[in-house]
Amino acid sequence: MDQNVLIFVPINIGRNLDNLLRKEISGVEFITPKSPGEELSLIKAALVEPASAPDVIISLNPELVKQQDMLGACGDYEPVEPLKFPLRSEFNQQFGVSGGYLQPLFLAPLIMIANGELNNPPQGWQDLMERFHGRVIAPAADTPAAMLFKAVAVNDMGKNDFAAELTCSGLPVDVIMSVNSGLFDVGIIPLPFARYNIAKNAKPVYPQEGALVLPQVGLIKRGAGKQAKATLDYLFGANIQRFFSQLGGMVPLRDGIPIPREIEKNNVKLYWQGWDWYRSLFT
Repeated sequence: MDQNVLIFVPINIGRNLDNLLRKEISGVEFITPKSPGEELSLIKAALVEPASAPDVIISLNPELVKQQDMLGACGDYEPVEPLKFPLRSEFNQQFGVSGGYLQPLFLAPLIMIANGELNNPPQGWQDLMERFHGRVIAPAADTPAAMLFKAVAVNDMGKNDFAAELTCSGLPVDVIMSVNSGLFDVGIIPLPFARYNIAKNAKPVYPQEGALVLPQVGLIKRGAGKQAKATLDYLFGANIQRFFSQLGGMVPLRDGIPIPREIEKNNVKLYWQGWDWYRSLFT
């Protein structure tokens, strides 16, 4: 196949989404990395050699946003076209503009889980970083979740000492089990994984400042095939946005689609200060 799309989504919905894409979009090879580390390597290779890059890249990895200036300067990528569907009104100003080359699709919130026997769990990110040095675990360092959390700790909240003592290891499920067993007091995980009650002794904590946010974005190579580009339209369709929200625990950006039940039930805010702020965390 001449057209290809690199896409990596949370493992809890990855297989179902892969089946849907292959069924609905013909003539496209979908490249689905097996791990965040593999995905990051593929993204970096694509940015170094755009000629051999996939037609479309869809990812949560901050590396794409980090390279925003290069995307425009190199001339190898297409500017974002006007959306065919309206964004949620509350997100239009916050997430509607990414700098011209990255199309936001979904938001993956990051929250905490705390050991159920902890007498005084953290109330928010600042509280966590002040009281829980060396007692927090996040997924492996090459995962978007760990990249974002550590970047916020160092470049937004100035908690370098906390970041130096942060343990980054394994997958979100490993983080959950480490907290459940009491090996660590607190874990950092994407919201989708908090909804599965695989550990009776690990309880979700919704930070008072708001959940951290990983935007999932799409990047189109100049001259990309029509079918490959149609993947972005498909992912912004009502059915898929609802699928990501209800099954994946990700916040849909399309207007009229219900947000994940945990966000609504707990009145969870999002900790986000704009695209320039987000980019500055990684540069």
